[in-house]
Amino acid sequence: MGNTRYPMRLLLLLTLCLAACSRPAEPAAGVQSPGAAKGELFHDFGTIQHGTTALHEFVVDTRALGNDLVPLAVHSDCSCARTEMALRASDGSERAVTGQPLAEFAARAGEVLVVRLAVETLRKEAADLKPADSRGTLVLQPAAATDASSRLHVPIRFRFAVDSPVRLRPFAIVDFGEVPLSTRPSLLTVLAGDESPLRFGPATADDPRVEVELEPRGDETRLHVRFVPAAGDR
Repeated sequence: MGNTRYPMRLLLLLTLCLAACSRPAEPAAGVQSPGAAKGELFHDFGTIQHGTTALHEFVVDTRALGNDLVPLAVHSDCSCARTEMALRASDGSERAVTGQPLAEFAARAGEVLVVRLAVETLRKEAADLKPADSRGTLVLQPAAATDASSRLHVPIRFRFAVDSPVRLRPFAIVDFGEVPLSTRPSLLTVLAGDESPLRFGPATADDPRVEVELEPRGDETRLHVRFVPAAGDR
C-alpha cells in the first residue's frame, strides 16, 4: 500500500477576485460579428479579472450559409477556452448539439446556432496580461456528407486581457501530481499584490487532507500547502 499513487490537485481560489461576466448575444447575419474581418466571428472580452470566467455567445444563422449544415466541433488555440453548442428556436428554447445522428442537428426553420465561449482565467498564470488575440474554428458539415471534403470552417477570433491584483508564483494551481500514500508532500506558492503591503488570511482548504499555512514575509506572503493522505485512501 505504501507505493500506491493517485493524483491530487488544488485550485487556489482567492476571495478577493471579483465575479465578472460579459454575455452579449446579438444575433449575427451569417457569421459576421461587430469588429470582425469578413466571414469571421469576433468578440473582445476586454479585461478579465484573474480567477473569474468570462462568457460570450456567438449566434450564427447556419441556414444562411447552406441548407442542412450540421455543427461538428469548435476548436481553439487557447487552453483557457471552453465551448458548447446549442440550437435555439425563435421562442428561446434550446436543444443541445450532442453529435449523432448528424441530420438531427441541422438547424430547422427559425433556429440559429449558439456557440457559447467561456474564457477561464484560472487556467492561466496569475499575472497581468496585455490584450491579445486567440483564434479558433467552428466546423460545419452538410448532413448528407460522407467525408470531410465539403466541410465549412468558420474562423473565430477573440481578444482579452487579464488583470491579476494578486500574483501567484509559480502558478495559480498547486498540483501534487501522483502522491505515494507513504509520503507527506508539501508545496510552496508565493503571493504578492499590486499594492504593497497586501495581507492575506485566513487560508482554508475544503479537503481535510490538505493543510495550508500563510507566512507573511516582507512585501510577499508564502502559502505552504501540505497533503496528508487519510488512512482509508487507496
